[in-house]
Amino acid sequence: MKILFISMPSIHAIRWIENLKECDHELYWYDVLNRGELKIFPAVTQYYSKNSRKVTYLKGEYFLSKRFPSLYNYLKKFLEVTPNEVLESIINEIKPDCIHSFEMQACSYPILKTMKKHPNIKWMYSCWGNDLY
Repeated sequence: MKILFISMPSIHAIRWIENLKECDHELYWYDVLNRGELKIFPAVTQYYSKNSRKVTYLKGEYFLSKRFPSLYNYLKKFLEVTPNEVLESIINEIKPDCIHSFEMQACSYPILKTMKKHPNIKWMYSCWGNDLY
């Protein structure tokens, strides 16, 4: 079974993944926030992007993000690679049997569009305490 974990680098994700260390599953991990790799056993294939831009940084982006955040959030999909685009490419590459996402707001909600396109993939969600507020 191929299992793709989606989260940010955290001790919670590491503990979940390490529980499957002795199993014969193929384990993958995608850092939806692009914060870097997990310090975990080498059998886990990790996906994270150091360069998540479609175009080079444009002068004035920071100003726009602070003064006009709703406009900047709309334009962001043209400037940066979205988590949905990355997840779509990972799904096409590894064809996972199951996707397990952690934390709702930052890690699970950003991939909702892609998950709706793949209803045949089992999707599990684990919350980290008070995710539902």
